[in-house]
Amino acid sequence: MVFHDGVVLDFRHKADGERITVEDVEKELTRIKYKIKPMDIVIIQTGADAAWGTPEYLVKGPGMTRESTLTL
Repeated sequence: MVFHDGVVLDFRHKADGERITVEDVEKELTRIKYKIKPMDIVIIQTGADAAWGTPEYLVKGPGMTRESTLTL
């Protein structure tokens, strides 16, 4: 079994439907004093989990942009 480091980036402060930009990702990494390494597991916390199991789940929380995803 292989294990890798993981990090949680918290974007729960952003509004539903708002974009998580490259700048947002960089600011969050600076805030938590973490530099992403190859093979790291990155979890994006959006707050959408509060609506799990409901029709609203698909429209809750912010979303990653293409650029912010590629940055990771």
